[in-house]
Amino acid sequence: MSDVDGNAISLMTGITNFGELCEYALEGGIRKEVLDKASDLSLTDEEFKTLFASGNAYTTTPKLSDTVSSAEFCDLQRRLESSLVTTLQEEPQKTHWRSNPVTRAAAVLALLRASDSLDCLNAVVGGVVISDRRRLEDLKSAVEDDVLDVMLLHETVMSLAGCMSLFTVRTTTAPSLHAN
Repeated sequence: MSDVDGNAISLMTGITNFGELCEYALEGGIRKEVLDKASDLSLTDEEFKTLFASGNAYTTTPKLSDTVSSAEFCDLQRRLESSLVTTLQEEPQKTHWRSNPVTRAAAVLALLRASDSLDCLNAVVGGVVISDRRRLEDLKSAVEDDVLDVMLLHETVMSLAGCMSLFTVRTTTAPSLHAN
């Protein structure tokens, strides 16, 4: 199994109702094993937040650029932006959101996470303004109730999985060796 496939499995198994996506994306024995061991294969909330935290350096692949430019993704992005209306008025969040396709794709997956989606989304966008939380909860419920395009979700997962090995995660800053 490739790194991209392994990354994709770790992303998809953390999504609410991931079974339909697994049925679409995986074949035979791999599908059965992933469905049986999903909780062991899924990124934890802490891992998700560390990987996709605001401020990380991202390398965007052409595949991700194509995914976030699709009409279907843009529609879901607009819905998310409507729920983040106050947050995206803040300059750091707005700049980060507009300049990073990885952020927008990760935000979609954060919203769909089975566990603490709002905390994950908070990390991805660099802080969610409290007044947006209710709109985000409503959007999460609406998106989960909708028949979400499994092909779009698969493309988003695969595109983001392809970028994951290219991430530079900043967890600490080393002290300077040069005295001023």
